[in-house]
Amino acid sequence: MSSAIITSLQVISVVIVGIILLVLAQHDPDGGPANDARIRRPQDAGVFGAHLFVLIFGESLLIAICGGLIGLALTFPMVAGFGKALPTFSRSSTSRR
Repeated sequence: MSSAIITSLQVISVVIVGIILLVLAQHDPDGGPANDARIRRPQDAGVFGAHLFVLIFGESLLIAICGGLIGLALTFPMVAGFGKALPTFSRSSTSRR
């Protein structure tokens, strides 16, 4: 049983390394001009240093908060489902006296 788990973990790690290598192979080594063009557009619209930082930080914060709220919203129903599926692990059987 444990050998099957170890084998599956090895297969998964090879797949993950393969995906990382594919991403690195697609990376443009001369990415400077592409990055300049992406930054130049907001600068043309009048968005500079601090504004760009606030936009990027605000978007990251919004995504993180949304992910956290979705995780919290899904946690309690999942725990209740596990409690129903595994009734032998109730609070009374695991509490220490």
